[in-house]
Amino acid sequence: FCKQFNLPFWKTIRIQNSQSIELLKDYASADALLLETYSENSYGGTGKVFDWNFLKNIPLYEKFILAGGISSKNIKEAIKLNPWCIDVNSGVESSLASKDKTLMAQIIKNFKNE
Repeated sequence: FCKQFNLPFWKTIRIQNSQSIELLKDYASADALLLETYSENSYGGTGKVFDWNFLKNIPLYEKFILAGGISSKNIKEAIKLNPWCIDVNSGVESSLASKDKTLMAQIIKNFKNE
């Protein structure tokens, strides 16, 4: 569907289990694939981490955005997966949709290994 517009697009894949990884091949034409934690009740922003072991055999550096519960506590583990991009949106919120400067500073500090 998206490809017909001849514009760059990203596709979000909600990771629930190992079968979710099979969906990645269906969106090879996407410019990027955002890997988010599956939830029955929402399409992102859960603040929860999915099992990163599902990503073992995927070259994440190519076009994958790792999302889902990434915070200052697990940013170093996320970096080790070598994704093209990391989404820390809910990981720097003190409450829903409220970004916290302290949390942002901490995640940047951990990202830089300071």
